[in-house]
Amino acid sequence: LEQAGYLLNVSYSGVTSAFENSFAESRVIPGKGMLVWQALQQIRIFSGLKPDEHLTNEDSVVEAMFAAL
Repeated sequence: LEQAGYLLNVSYSGVTSAFENSFAESRVIPGKGMLVWQALQQIRIFSGLKPDEHLTNEDSVVEAMFAAL
């Protein structure tokens, strides 16, 4: 039975569970992605920016964070 909603998977392990498999892949938000985007918001705020203001070279920062995982 496929779940109708979305799964915000807070596991950073990368291991897929049976529960996760009950959702369409397009309806699963991976934990590592959430970790990176939360970190980006924190970096913006700690840098004195507003949460929606972009960092200089933000694309490179995000790419480096995903590569580090």
